[in-house]
Amino acid sequence: MTHRLAAGLRRLLGIAAAMRWLCLEATAAAQETWLVEGLSGVPVTALAAGVSEPDFLYAGSDSGRVFRSPDSGESWVEASAGLPAGPIRALAVHPGDARILFAGTDAGVFRSGDGGASWVASSAGMSGGAVHALAVDPGNPAVVWASADEPGPLHVYRTADGGALWQSTIIHGPGFGTPSDFGFVRSLVVRPGTSRIYAGWHEIVFWSDDGGGIWNKFPDVNFEVMVVRLDPFDPALVYAGTMGRGVARSVDTAPWTFGEGIGTATVSALEVDPGEPGLLHAAIRDGGVFRSRDEGQTWLELGAIPLPASALVVSSGDGTLHAGTSGGVFRWDTPPAPVPRPIIVRARARPPTVPVVPRP
Repeated sequence: MTHRLAAGLRRLLGIAAAMRWLCLEATAAAQETWLVEGLSGVPVTALAAGVSEPDFLYAGSDSGRVFRSPDSGESWVEASAGLPAGPIRALAVHPGDARILFAGTDAGVFRSGDGGASWVASSAGMSGGAVHALAVDPGNPAVVWASADEPGPLHVYRTADGGALWQSTIIHGPGFGTPSDFGFVRSLVVRPGTSRIYAGWHEIVFWSDDGGGIWNKFPDVNFEVMVVRLDPFDPALVYAGTMGRGVARSVDTAPWTFGEGIGTATVSALEVDPGEPGLLHAAIRDGGVFRSRDEGQTWLELGAIPLPASALVVSSGDGTLHAGTSGGVFRWDTPPAPVPRPIIVRARARPPTVPVVPRP
């Protein structure tokens, strides 16, 4: 009898342990969080993802170092030979060959054709200013755009031969002339399937359809434009991350509207998800990463990232969101499932049987 009770108790405890483990696993799967991914202690200033090789990631630091990950952030190797000291301000990857990339530095543009194993200066035709923005034309990767912090009329650079020679293009157009010498273009992006280039400057977003010959402009955003991004599913929809007013959106060059839930934040990075319509992520300068699932109309914070993020990128392979911070790279993911502790059931020993001796 005692043996049967002990066996039953072991079965019940085993079922309870299994149920507890299933609950823990389901909870972990449902609770994504920020996980340390790599480059611990490295101040990351730029991130870029490969398209032709979806698991390729690149990270630039504030000390002239670039790191490459071939496995979507699981491991990193340094790839900086030939780069100057100083911050990596921008990275851009060739859409057809993930081992060709460009880096914007305080010494101009540098190019690598071997995944960062070696770099060469690629700034012929430039005036020597620090390069803050880069964009490769997805339809014609020989065309690359760059923005540099230089005196004179507002301008950007364009190369049609993969960086061998750059030409300065002054931003001017009907109705607004040439903007004054005030700052530099902070963000550049090319619309896939077209040659249209967008440029974010001061409180304005410009665009050009003819290689920078003539520029047009959106209505003023009325807040400093920090970054410009394009909706990959709606060619009429453009986003602008601003200084002090969160994320703005414009459809068909209509006046800008601002998303709710992100307050008066200054946006340090903004990324659209290439695989899911309506999905965007914004990093806030004072800390926090926010997500929108309705094309930037409403926003919610994604957990509590340990450090403010200065760069964001979405892996084109698995869709993982990566954030570059002053302390390395983090990813938004489900934490590893906990390892269940074995439950040891010890049956109580039966008391010794005392023989019954009949009384005489």
